[in-house]
Amino acid sequence: MSTFINDLKYGIRQLRKNPGFAAIAILSLMVGIGANTAIFSLINSAILKPLPVRDPQQLRSITWGGPTSSLSSANFEIRWYTSRKVDQFESIYDISNGFSYSAYCQLRDQTKDSAELFAFTEIDWSPSTILAQDAAHAAHGQLVSGNFFSGLGLQPVLGRTISIEDDQKGAEPVTMLSYAAWRLWFNLDPEVLGKTVTIDKHPFTVIGILPENFHGVGSQSRYRVDAYIPLAFPPQIRPNRSLDSPTYWWLQVMARLHPNLSE
Repeated sequence: MSTFINDLKYGIRQLRKNPGFAAIAILSLMVGIGANTAIFSLINSAILKPLPVRDPQQLRSITWGGPTSSLSSANFEIRWYTSRKVDQFESIYDISNGFSYSAYCQLRDQTKDSAELFAFTEIDWSPSTILAQDAAHAAHGQLVSGNFFSGLGLQPVLGRTISIEDDQKGAEPVTMLSYAAWRLWFNLDPEVLGKTVTIDKHPFTVIGILPENFHGVGSQSRYRVDAYIPLAFPPQIRPNRSLDSPTYWWLQVMARLHPNLSE
């Protein structure tokens, strides 16, 4: 202990002799501590901390595994995985979390007695251009199935969630916003419902605001999702994404197990 105290005193004397170096050292420590705190906060909210939804222990992320020699729909197996169980198949199976819309619908219908499946995907890997209140913002968005929020068990703080009726071809274009987007774009205006935001040059009507502690789900959760729109609208937002294409594997799928289903 005495050696440590002597070293500490020596270090303090040296810093006093070199105030410029001391300032740089202290600033570097502040930046390093701040960066690590921010990174841990992001990891904690996105990975370690349970989702702020109803009964999060009932939620599962769905991936599929198929023989590494072929990934065609004729010879892969769809399995229920949790993150703890994937690695046992990695040597003989290719693991993916991508589904086509038709594969998602088929799996959803086949498993409806044991779970509720819902789908989502990023609008784009890069930020979208969103216009709100005559100001442009770069933000991330997701396309979600009509039962996405009911499957998560998530209630809005204002308005309503996207529904099955919204997720139909020909339906009115609607969007839900994150709490942070509501604060930044509309200054928490309680009259925000019914206002229009333009996402990549397409107008959507705001129907609901999500809770402040919900920041999204999925493999890209390193960033906050600020706008959600129904899956029925990808041709308008991204022409290369079609619900009718059986070979375009672009959706992530989650499930809420029925309460009577065991691990």
